[in-house]
Amino acid sequence: MNRSPRRHRPLVALGAVALLAACSTTDEASEPTTAVTEPAAVTVAPTDAPAPTPTDAPATPAPTDAPTTPAVTEPIVNGPGVTDDTVKIGIVDFRDATAQELGGLITPEQGDRTAQANALAEWINASGGLGGRNMELVFRKYDTSTDSPQTAEALCNGFTQDDQVFAVVLFTQYQTQTRGCYADADTLMIDQTLAPFTKSVMASHEPYLWTPELPNYETVLSGQLDSLIESGWLTAETKLGIMLKGDPMAEEALELGYLPALTELGVEPVIANFDATDFTGASILAAIATMQGEGVTNVLFVGNPDSAAQFSAFAPATGFFPAFTLTTFDLPGFFTDNGAFFPPGSLDPITGMGFLPAADVRTADFPSNDGETACLEPLTAAGITFKGRAEARSAMLICDAFTLLKAGADGVSGSLTAATWAEAAKASGWTSAMSIGTDISRGGAPVTTFRNIVFSPTDQAFVYDGDPIEFP
Repeated sequence: MNRSPRRHRPLVALGAVALLAACSTTDEASEPTTAVTEPAAVTVAPTDAPAPTPTDAPATPAPTDAPTTPAVTEPIVNGPGVTDDTVKIGIVDFRDATAQELGGLITPEQGDRTAQANALAEWINASGGLGGRNMELVFRKYDTSTDSPQTAEALCNGFTQDDQVFAVVLFTQYQTQTRGCYADADTLMIDQTLAPFTKSVMASHEPYLWTPELPNYETVLSGQLDSLIESGWLTAETKLGIMLKGDPMAEEALELGYLPALTELGVEPVIANFDATDFTGASILAAIATMQGEGVTNVLFVGNPDSAAQFSAFAPATGFFPAFTLTTFDLPGFFTDNGAFFPPGSLDPITGMGFLPAADVRTADFPSNDGETACLEPLTAAGITFKGRAEARSAMLICDAFTLLKAGADGVSGSLTAATWAEAAKASGWTSAMSIGTDISRGGAPVTTFRNIVFSPTDQAFVYDGDPIEFP
């Protein structure tokens, strides 16, 4: 891909980067009856007759069996959107921002998601559907430029009240509080927004919320910190700064994922809060100034998928060049795609860890596993092709969502609800076509494995370094 060299344009890039980060009844049992035996008549001997010799009392007659309660067949009560023949599945349809809207920033072209979803649904239905029922897709458009709690809630109401879907495949839904709207409507969520959730948030929405390509947030941060300590990037002498997006979930992830290990190591970090919605750059510049004043040498990011990119755009202009590290949530592939926007050499010292190749690296080994190969077959048959893994990311996310829905539904006998689906899914052995390693028996956040990443100056790209590592 040809890139004309540019001096970084932080204010344009900052606003652009932010666009990246969406009863049937049963008969009552009859009352049991008890058989009553009348007592036998007692003959009283005349008083002048000798008293009779007592004999053993006659044996008590064996009680008759009480009538049994008729067997009751539990009625089949399915979840919303489920009939004898179909299961209704909602999909968020969103438009990619243009290069002009992104201020020239590069994002891999994802193609026609509606066509991709339809081709994959036909494949699933031809393979037995969801437990013998055909998938029926319902698309609703969502404009990410107007993303807010109100618009996200309206989307939920459309899917759950108007369409009454069984499950919804979510994209670009960054208003985390609206997950409760779907759960309250007994609607399963296959959340492909690729935004992190803490253990407590996942638990509060069981059995409805599933993020098939992700671990929970604390697990990622704990794994990242262990890796940084082992590599020597972080020691007891390191002056560490943490850029924190100010929201309760990010703060919880920080407290549970980072702080225990940092306390044990003897590191007291400088925590700088910033407002990710401040597109003027004033908030992040204030956080950078705080770190500079405290002599920070190494930086971590918590809470916003584009905070690392914002930091990279603004920090060099202030003369601040600390070492920093990324996770999949910070979109390492974005840095590779847009290297021309960052000062020369500024990406060289960046390290990190990732668990989702489509978001982490730009390698030519696509497809590289049985899952990717299986997902590509129906797409190719429909005339849908991709330049590489990054361009196929949305299609693979849809494929993972559909194969997981099938794995759970195929294991259900009786009522198909979110709860019965979830139990069957956990026992299904399903694996993601996209993530490095998954264990679906863990539930809604099943990713188990990551790899370290480094920036290769030769390739001008992030690459994986070393063997896969299990999360703690």
